[in-house]
Amino acid sequence: MPKTLRTAANIAERFPHLPTEEIERIAAFNRRIRFGVSEEMLAYFQTDERGVPLPTDPLARRYWPFPQLLDTAPLDSYAGGSDNWEMPADFPIPGNSAWQWKYTDRICWREFRCTEFCLDCFEANRTLKKDSQKHPRKNDWSEGIAFIREHPQIREVILTGGEPLIVTDTTLKQRLADIRSVKHVETIRIHTARGIHDTDRLSDTFAGLCREFSVTEIALHILHSRQLTERFKLAMERMASGCGSTIRLAHIPVLLGVNDESGVQKELCAGLVRLGVKPYYWLHQMPSTSGISYPRLSVSHMVDVLRPLVGRGFSHMQCAEPIIVSRRGKKTVPMERTRFWLHESQVREGVWAIDNTQQRLEDFALSRQGDLLEFDGTPDFMYTTYGNQPVIVFKNWKGSWEMYPDAAE
Repeated sequence: MPKTLRTAANIAERFPHLPTEEIERIAAFNRRIRFGVSEEMLAYFQTDERGVPLPTDPLARRYWPFPQLLDTAPLDSYAGGSDNWEMPADFPIPGNSAWQWKYTDRICWREFRCTEFCLDCFEANRTLKKDSQKHPRKNDWSEGIAFIREHPQIREVILTGGEPLIVTDTTLKQRLADIRSVKHVETIRIHTARGIHDTDRLSDTFAGLCREFSVTEIALHILHSRQLTERFKLAMERMASGCGSTIRLAHIPVLLGVNDESGVQKELCAGLVRLGVKPYYWLHQMPSTSGISYPRLSVSHMVDVLRPLVGRGFSHMQCAEPIIVSRRGKKTVPMERTRFWLHESQVREGVWAIDNTQQRLEDFALSRQGDLLEFDGTPDFMYTTYGNQPVIVFKNWKGSWEMYPDAAE
């Protein structure tokens, strides 16, 4: 039996008592959407008496192929249900969609594959969807290393995905050596979910590679304190003893019905810090792209959940940065929200909208009195609507205005 269940046949073998019609529904799911569930994941799901994940468990619903999750129409998305995080200008190597250069001083290697799948993955068009038009090419890696050599402003390389730890340690060692051969690269980061789903991957050998090549950071994608299992604790001990100076961080998506309570987040963050892992990002759940039916929480709801944890009431060591991940980069979500007024001369800029059009910032005012316009939020992060959809209009890291699809409160 495989270590990770990836097909309806795998599930039928693991759970032979499941009715044939249930297996057929899972097979139909798998014809459209990939899935992967490890034995370690089954251990922290809520299950029935025979060990089958329960559809009432919000955590299991993020990974297990429950057929009722399929949905042909995203609830909220960019125009056409397109990619969340990718813009054509981010990919500077013609024909190569593995290397993404969004920020001036860092570049991402985007692995296409995963072993275990998060069904709310914001890279659904790269990883989950079987009809994806994105595929790796033989020379993707070498083209990227050559590109980095030619651009000395790139000081950081991030291995992400998909799942960067899907490759063997032999391949990973060669990749790390290639990166370290570029003298102007200072830092290497690895972003992984597999370190939660399959803790054996965080082996002594892997820890030794992090030490040998001075990997700067390992960021673990985690949702809930249930995932802080005994096996994960042992993996963190291996990392602490074997990784040298490598920093361990956590990226925590905030998901409706899973971890959208202050107490749940507090328990998770405190547990991570006890294991030597610093909570780094609280990520608002990104818009739908995969055809999976996952209602999102609103940005305002995320703020309500996190506000009690940000400030002197909770150790800063245990706090992460709340962010939205938009098309053109990340944006810190302010914990403040109020009604405020701006002079019309301050709002004459354009806004890049979710349907790829340009809109006027002044059109998102709630009201107007003479030459003053009223807005909701903060001067660079505004809650509003576009058409019938809630959106956030904000000033991005480049100083221009753009729009992010929000969810209904």
